[in-house]
Order: sequence, then C-alpha cells, then structure tokens
Amino acid sequence: MEQNLRWEDFWHIYKAVTGMEPKYRRDFEEEVESAKSKLIKLFKGTRIEIEKELEISKEEAKFEIRNYLDELWERMERKQTLFASTGTMKEIHETMAFFLRFHISNEDFISGYITEKSPIAVKEIRGVKISKALRMVLKEKNLEQYADFLIQDLSILQQKLKTDNGKVKFVISIEPINFLLASNATTGWSSCHAVNREHAAGNLSYLFDHHTAVAYAYRKTMEFSGVEVPQKIWRQWVFIDIENAVALFQRQYPTEIEIYSKEIRSIVGNAFAEYHNIKPKWKKGNWNEEKDECYYYNEAELAYSDPTDTYIYFKGFSPSKDDWFMTVGEIPLCPVCGGEINVPSQLICSNCAGYVQCAECGRWISEDDANHGADNNLYCDGCFIRYFTNCAHCGEVIWKEDALYNPDEEYVCEDCFKKHCRVCSSCGYVIWKEEAHYIDDDYFVCENCFKKYYTTCTECGEIIKTYDAYYINDDVPLCETCYNEWLKNQKEKKKAVI
Repeated sequence: MEQNLRWEDFWHIYKAVTGMEPKYRRDFEEEVESAKSKLIKLFKGTRIEIEKELEISKEEAKFEIRNYLDELWERMERKQTLFASTGTMKEIHETMAFFLRFHISNEDFISGYITEKSPIAVKEIRGVKISKALRMVLKEKNLEQYADFLIQDLSILQQKLKTDNGKVKFVISIEPINFLLASNATTGWSSCHAVNREHAAGNLSYLFDHHTAVAYAYRKTMEFSGVEVPQKIWRQWVFIDIENAVALFQRQYPTEIEIYSKEIRSIVGNAFAEYHNIKPKWKKGNWNEEKDECYYYNEAELAYSDPTDTYIYFKGFSPSKDDWFMTVGEIPLCPVCGGEINVPSQLICSNCAGYVQCAECGRWISEDDANHGADNNLYCDGCFIRYFTNCAHCGEVIWKEDALYNPDEEYVCEDCFKKHCRVCSSCGYVIWKEEAHYIDDDYFVCENCFKKYYTTCTECGEIIKTYDAYYINDDVPLCETCYNEWLKNQKEKKKAVI
C-alpha cells in the first residue's frame, strides 16, 4: 500500500486552476506530510479502497438523464430533416424530459419495464416495456411519428444506467488531490469547497491538520484538467482522533445516503481496532444538534464547518466528554510565495491573489473590486454602500452620516452644499442658491415663503414683509418710504388743482 503522498497530479491541477507557479511546493509538501503522518500510519497507507455491489442512486440517475437530454438535443440538431420544425424539436425535448424525470424510476430503467413502484400516472401501462410506454406518451402528444427514432435513442441512456448499476468503490483518503477536488469531478453536484467556490481554501486548510481525511464513493473515472480522477457520486469529511479512537463524520454530499457513510465508518472502525489492538467493536452515535455540542475547533476558519452527521468511538470514550475536542483546519502555506493563505475563496494568499480585506466586515475582496472610503480604508461593495456615498456635485467620497441633501435629494458634501444650496430661513427647506430670495446677507427664503410672507415695492423694488406693505388701488404694494412719497405727491397735486 502506498506510504507516501502523491503530488504530481495535485500540482498539475493546482497550476491549472490558479494559473500560478508553486515556488514553495517543497515546503508545502513537507508540512502536509508531517501533519498527515499519523493518519497514514493509522490506515497503513495514504488511502483505503473497498468495493461493493450497489444499485445506482437517484442522484447518479439524475446526472445521467441531464447529460442524455443535452446530447439528445445535439443529435436532433444533426438530423433536423427528420423534424417538422425547431418548435417540434423543442416539444419533443420537453416531452422526453418530462417522461424521464417524472414517469420513470431507476428500477424501470434497469429492468426495462414500467414497475409497480413507477411514478407514472397511468396505471394501465405498468408492466409494459419502457419503449411501449414512451410510444403511448408520444401518441398522446401527436408525436408518434418520431417514436422509432426516440425509442432507439433512449436505449443509449438505458445502457449507460445499466452499466453504472453495480460496483461502487468506497475510499477514505489522505491523498492531496482528493482534498483539492473534494467537491469537483462529481456526478453534477457541488459544494462551497469546490476549487472555484467560496471555501476553496478550506480544502487546503483540512490538508494541513492532523485529523481530517476525505471519504468518497465512485463507480468510474473522468478527466479533470488533463488528469484522470474518480468521478465522485458521494463525499464526506471525517475528523479522526487517533489516540482516543473517536471519529466525527460530517455532512454528506450530495445528500445523506446511510449505506455509503456506513461503509466508511466500517473502514475507520476497523483501522482503529487494528491500531489499538482491540476488538473491532465500536459504538455509533447520531448527532443531536440540540443536545450535543460541536466537538471540534475550526482553527483557520477557511473551511465551511459542516454539522456533524454521526460519530463512532471505542473504549467507553465519547465526544460528550467535557474537556475533549479536536482542532481541524490549520492555516495553510501559500505554495506561491510561502506566506499564509487567508482568503477562504482562494488557493493562494491575499497578496498573490491581489485581494484585500474589507475594513468593516473583514471579507476578502479583489483589489479591483475594493472601494476607497472617506477614511482612505478599503471596503467591499456592501459596506461601502452602507456607510459612504459620492457627492452629487464634485464626486468626492463622503460619510453618509456627514452628508447633506441638495433640493433634488441627492447626497452632497459640505463644501458643495455651501456653494450651490441654501436653507430657507423661514420653513427650513433646502433650495438652490440661484432660486433663493435674499432678504439680507444672512437671511433668505424659498419661493413659497417669499410669496407667503414678502412682496416687492413696485416703486423702488425693495423687499418688504407683506404686513408692512402699503397698498394703493388694493394691488400696488409700496414700502413705507415710497408710500409717504406717494402721499406727499398726492397732496401736492390737490393743492395745484385748488
């Protein structure tokens, strides 16, 4: 059994994914090999693989059906002359998708007949061949003329599902490539630990600790970035305390399949028994989130902490012991520069990735996407929008709490407010500077307040308060001075007449 970790494929894929040259690969390898040495001793190698006969799962069938439907459309496009129109092709494709996803079960595909447990709605056709059932469905849709082509084409999917139905290989691994691709090279499912997802660094984080192994199941292999790797139908992280013979089995992907996890528990339990030279008789516990605490500490906080699914233990020891816990997920070395990887979504450190940390929430973001705040610190979009804005006039970044509004209810800085705006001394409304009515140097009002409280002397143009104005002919306002002058003129006119 292989006693040394294999690195060639790991680095090939790492370079393909990151586009970076791992100059510190030797340091990286040495730290991982040191961290995983006890687990390699426990399993007497870097991986254990067993094989079992198992029927194809629903998730596997869904994956194959999805691929088949994509290929069916391509085959119909190549034979367009067989079909009346593109609309007909779409109708056929939709009918086939509905038939395969909602009428047929895995058992139907394997047996070739509509079984008693089939989800198909028409009970009368149960027991008939799938090909005959499909012909009946096509007839209902007035598509019977395409039945021969589709029945023959469907045999491709049936053969593929029959081939997949059978042997499953269960693996528990310490191999670096299995950590790196923990949620890649799958039958269509994914998780946040995929190399292009938000917790990609968590895979390397688990690679650097003393406790984590990755468990997975597969039927066949596939190519990923030029490397032939297992195509995972199922995966689970396993946290292992060798000395206390305790193992925590984390959340399963893509879904909980008890028989898969059971096989891995058996592998780990037997390894414990042989390592400690005790009988292979362990106890299994189902995790109860309401009663049980999470007995592991995620050191680097780069990995997503999945909830524990089940656990096993020997020697009367249990994870319920008050002073027991495991530390998982160490801070990994950046293979490119030798620094520390600190961005959950990256397989390189923040410096190499051009990432910076938001000054408010701490989230790592691309330097190109970072926003400079009014305090010259860098912020993510969410925190920037929450705390800052740009002045509508000069564009300067300002704190929202310090910003003022212009008459169009736009944020403006204090300098631009003084330059372009005024506050009505009467009602308090913000108005444009050029629209303000100046009563004196420090007192100005808006148009509404001016009409309500002020008027203009028709003689000299002086602004006067409405209640201080003197009116002649009921609609001609005069200031006191002009009114007195008007009275004087009126008296003189009367004298002249006399």
